[in-house]
Amino acid sequence: MKLLGVALALCCAATGVRGQADFIALRAVRLDGAGGSARTAPIIHAQAQRSGSLFGLPLRAGGAVWLDLKDPESSLLNIEELTLSREWDRAVLRFGIGDVPWGISDIRSPIDVLTPRAALWNSWDGPRLGQPLAGLTLFGGGGTLEVLAVPFSRPAHLGGYSWSTWSGLSIESGDWDDRFAGGARMTRTFGPADLAISYIDGWDRRLGTQQGSSTEAVVDHPRIRQLGFELEWAFQTPVSLRSEGVVSRSDGVWGGQILAGVEWSPTPYLSLLGEQSLSTRRADARSPLEDDLLLSARVLTEDLRLQGRLFLDPRSWNRNYSIALRWNVGELTSLELELIGSGGDPLREPPLAFRQPGAILVSLVRYF
Repeated sequence: MKLLGVALALCCAATGVRGQADFIALRAVRLDGAGGSARTAPIIHAQAQRSGSLFGLPLRAGGAVWLDLKDPESSLLNIEELTLSREWDRAVLRFGIGDVPWGISDIRSPIDVLTPRAALWNSWDGPRLGQPLAGLTLFGGGGTLEVLAVPFSRPAHLGGYSWSTWSGLSIESGDWDDRFAGGARMTRTFGPADLAISYIDGWDRRLGTQQGSSTEAVVDHPRIRQLGFELEWAFQTPVSLRSEGVVSRSDGVWGGQILAGVEWSPTPYLSLLGEQSLSTRRADARSPLEDDLLLSARVLTEDLRLQGRLFLDPRSWNRNYSIALRWNVGELTSLELELIGSGGDPLREPPLAFRQPGAILVSLVRYF
C-alpha cells in the first residue's frame, strides 16, 4: 500500500497526463488441485496506464489490481511501471519502479531471471511484478547498451490458492529483500538479424522452490551469474527463427539452457510456433517446461483471438497446456475464456517445480 500511495502522489503531481489501455474486468476463476481440492472465486481486475511529465521529466505510470472478492487478503496490487526518465542525444536514464523484459520467449526465457511473477491461476505465465530499478541506455553506431541495477525485489505472489510442487509439497512465498542485482545487455542489428549479448549478476527471480520441511517448500531465489545470448532472424517472409541460451553458475553449480524455435505466419491472421528447450539441470529444474517442446497456434481476426499452447516433454509425454479465447462483442467490450492444465506422471517431473492445477477463467471485460 505504500507503493500505491507513492504512485498516486506522483500521478497527481504530474502535468499533461494522458491515459491509455484502461479496462475493468469481472473474472470468475476455478482451480482444481490435487486430492480433490478446489477453489472458486470472483475477481475484479482493473488496469490503467498514464504518461505525462513531472519536474520537467517524462513520467510513465501503469498498474493493475486483482481484487479477490472471496478472500481479500489474497488480492494483488501491482505497480507495473512508475518511472521518470532523462533523455540526451545518445543516452536515456530511467529510474523508479518497472520491469526488465530481457529475453525472447515471454514464458520460459533463460535470460528473463530478474523479474518476479504472480501465480494467480497460472504457474508459468502469471503477471510480471514491478520492482525498484535504475537503468542507463546508451545508443551508438555499434548497437545499444543497457546497464541495469535492481537494489531490492518484491516476493512472488501466490494468490489465494494452495500451490504445490510436483512431489506434493505445499508452497509458501517469501518476503521483500534487499539483495542487489545488476546486469548489462548489448543489442545490435545485422541486416535481417537481431543479436543481444547479456550478463547478469544477481538472484534468480523465476518461480522456483527449495524444500523447507517434509511437507512444505518455500519460494527460493538462488544466487546466479550468467552469460546469455538472444538471436532473432527474419529468415524468409513469413518465417522467422529465434534462439536464446545461457551459461550460468547458480548457487555454485554450473549449468546451461538453450532454446530454439521457428515461427511461421502464412497469413496475417494465423501464426504457428514450434520451440524446443534443453537444459542441463533436468532433475533440479525450477520449471517443468525447461526441457519441453512447445507447439503454439494463434488466430487473430477483427473480433476474435484464439491461442493454444501445448508443452510436451518428449521423454515422458507429460504435458502442460492452455487455450485462451477472446471475443469482442462490441467496440469496447469482450468476453474471454481460458483453460489451463497439466497431466502426466508426477515422478517424471522436477520434484520441486510448481505444479499447474486445472484452471478455468471466464471474464467480462470493459475497455475505456
